[in-house]
Amino acid sequence: MAQQSIVVRDSIGINAGRTSKRAIARLQALLKIPVLPELLGRKGFFQWMETKTFLSNFRKGVFNPERFTDEAVYEYLRPVTEGVRQRKRFFRFFAAGSPRYTMQAVHGLKRFEKPTMVIWPGDDRYISPSWGRRLYEDIPGATRFELVPFCGHFWPEERPAEFAAVIGEFLAEHVAERGEACTPTASS
Repeated sequence: MAQQSIVVRDSIGINAGRTSKRAIARLQALLKIPVLPELLGRKGFFQWMETKTFLSNFRKGVFNPERFTDEAVYEYLRPVTEGVRQRKRFFRFFAAGSPRYTMQAVHGLKRFEKPTMVIWPGDDRYISPSWGRRLYEDIPGATRFELVPFCGHFWPEERPAEFAAVIGEFLAEHVAERGEACTPTASS
């Protein structure tokens, strides 16, 4: 399996990078007010806003909002509710996101010549499929670019079977090229 690669994007980093520096500065300033992170995090404000209001960025990030359950939203937001330390790490991670890290990785990817597939949600409103196309064009070993239609930013929640099928086909094809058996194993 070391002979092929699949490119998966870091959605939080790029998404955060698209947030203006001004918005990040405001968020950091708000977090310095001792009671606010506690109120917004542990008391359920983020969960309420993301599951019960039209302001939900999670629901806007999918092609079919019904596919993104409240339970999935809660899991994405779990670090915000677990405690002060986890909350600080979550917000630090979010605020540190920048497209510059993606662009820094491109230099190394331009030298990567192993068979590579770039797979991207076709209807991602946060990170355009053009980013996936660019990665495909920048990686010399890229042999396949797949857009999964009717799928938004949160593809693991919305179309996991379709992504798994495309990834499985790619891996089976490249394992077969090497003359190895490709037998799925059941996990216990």
